[in-house]
Amino acid sequence: MATVLPSMKTLFSLLKEINLEHIRQGSNEPFEIVLTGSKATLVTEMLQSNRVRLGTDTQQPGLKISVLRSQPQKTFIQEEALMVSALGEATFLPNTANHIVLTNWSEESIKNELLPILIGKMPETLQLSLARYIPLARDSYNKQLIDETAKANALYAASTAFAGVIPVLNVPLNVADMVVLTKNQLVMAYKMALASGKTGTPNSVMTEIIGVLGSAFLMRQAARSLIGLIPAWGAIPKVGVAYAGTILVGKGVNVWLTDGQRLTERELKKVYNEALERGKRVIKPKLEEKEGENKE
Repeated sequence: MATVLPSMKTLFSLLKEINLEHIRQGSNEPFEIVLTGSKATLVTEMLQSNRVRLGTDTQQPGLKISVLRSQPQKTFIQEEALMVSALGEATFLPNTANHIVLTNWSEESIKNELLPILIGKMPETLQLSLARYIPLARDSYNKQLIDETAKANALYAASTAFAGVIPVLNVPLNVADMVVLTKNQLVMAYKMALASGKTGTPNSVMTEIIGVLGSAFLMRQAARSLIGLIPAWGAIPKVGVAYAGTILVGKGVNVWLTDGQRLTERELKKVYNEALERGKRVIKPKLEEKEGENKE
């Protein structure tokens, strides 16, 4: 079995088919977060962004978060407010869908407990801008983006398998598959770069990413492990390649953006194998459900 891998030339050709400028403009979508409540000053200092400001009421317990989004007419609309408190404290509006209880008011809790929920509740068009202008939110945004892209690529690979478009056991990933999957990975990588605060023209940023992480995009580790996928994934090994390969790219990009380092061969293999195991838990049940539907 063989997987058709994109060449470096192909990667740059695919960039021409992606509207990177539109993504760049979206990363600057205007927004403002207004914090009120007794913990507003503390959290404002943690978020360290000119897109965050204190509201007028800082006496009510806990924290109230309101997201304001700019419209074409330059007016603002208020998104549904989020109420936040910590364990053991007096709360407001308990037992409501928009009430979050944190472990405490530490930066770790804000980063790992509050911001992932806030990102999930924000309009998709603002999520990238939030990560770009609030550094503490970047880790949560990247994790969510990598996870969503990996799942989307896996389900796309599954759709072509179930549709019988490709003889799965003969060609796990063909040219048509790789074009779609790689485009998704390129978009993911560019969004992560923008979220990290990268500046420069879209092409210059992507040239830098591809130059540093070409081996991850080519999914060498995925190709080497292909034969081992069959027992784990049944008749659709390419789904595992699509999922784990995307995780591999995402983690590689994240390490480079965060630390300026490349993943070593050992780290690539570790990330890839862990992604395969996670993919079996996350994706395989959905695939088995689809497979059952197709047999009916």
